[in-house]
Amino acid sequence: MGPVFYQIIISGPSTYKPFNAYKYIVFIMKIEVKIILKKGISDPEGAQTKKALNLLGFKNIKDVSTIKVFKIDLEQSDKKRALEEVQGMCKKLLANPVIHEYLISILEE
Repeated sequence: MGPVFYQIIISGPSTYKPFNAYKYIVFIMKIEVKIILKKGISDPEGAQTKKALNLLGFKNIKDVSTIKVFKIDLEQSDKKRALEEVQGMCKKLLANPVIHEYLISILEE
């Protein structure tokens, strides 16, 4: 397992042990999800951006396409489980499987 970001959470005093604080280590994985239109799907926002750039004098532009990027901080220590969980997010909400493809990256700094 590569580098993992750690966040230490210290809870307040317990009612049963008034001067003790409990420490929990939470593993935070930084995930990046890129949502991309499938080939053959029109990209009106990219087309309009290309047109506007041409009007501003940028004539050498062949194509412009748009993507959506989500950065997710996930409390998970297992990379396999993290990927499965994020794939579920993509299938249920982040991407439309009819028109989108998605790329999931675990960011390691």
